[in-house]
Amino acid sequence: PPEAKKPKIKVVNVELPIEANLVWQLGKDLLNMYIETEGKMIMQDKLEKERNDAKNAVEEYVYEFRDKLCGPYEKFICEQDHQNFLRLLTETENWLYEEGEDQAKQAYVDKLEELMKIGTPVKVRFQEAEERPKMFEELGQRLQHYAKVAADFRNNDEKYNHIDESEMKKVEKSVNEVMEWMNNIMNAQAKKSLDQDPVVRAQEIKAKIKELNNTCEPVVTQPKPKIESPKLERTPNGPNTDKKEEDLEGKENFGAEPPHQNGECYPNEKSSINMDLD
Repeated sequence: PPEAKKPKIKVVNVELPIEANLVWQLGKDLLNMYIETEGKMIMQDKLEKERNDAKNAVEEYVYEFRDKLCGPYEKFICEQDHQNFLRLLTETENWLYEEGEDQAKQAYVDKLEELMKIGTPVKVRFQEAEERPKMFEELGQRLQHYAKVAADFRNNDEKYNHIDESEMKKVEKSVNEVMEWMNNIMNAQAKKSLDQDPVVRAQEIKAKIKELNNTCEPVVTQPKPKIESPKLERTPNGPNTDKKEEDLEGKENFGAEPPHQNGECYPNEKSSINMDLD
């Protein structure tokens, strides 16, 4: 019936014995396991990349050097070494695709070092042959420049007559020493073949250029001392005029007609003018 009431339902709250610390400990251990696993994966990827990079470095070295041995490097290695090195490069290439397909990183590092012991001196001889003439040319130009300055000084050139003689002697001494060094080195290098190590490196020639410049440049670039112009004498009433200017002014006015005054041609002569005054 409409006036009937719904029965009331009694709710009972039950507390379960759950340990909060246990839940937290479980989550912490799981998190640490994930972090540790991820770290191992990252390290493994890193090691694998390094291993592949080392392997690729060996492969690239084989291809690059084999091409250059039949090109620009050919003159910089003797015939016997040339044949032996080509054979070693081929053997290394075969190794990479056979037992060297899946080696540890260190195996590839060792193989590359073995190749570079033979290849690096060849590469250096080639590079030095390219750079050495440029450095010798630059050194020769600097020597000519400083030698000319010293010669001009001895010929009393006004550009250098303000330099002390003892300073210029330092320039001459340095020029002579470096010139002798260069001549000796060039003569010794001329006796070497291209497949032999050079007598001097381009870096050593560059150091000689720097040494020469450091000694000579501060001397030859000394500026001339400035000569101050004489000050004009002043009179009590102001600056004294230059006598030469007065003389020049007098000369310019000499023989000129006297100034006209009041429209008269001859101001010193009296003249009468009749004027009708109203």
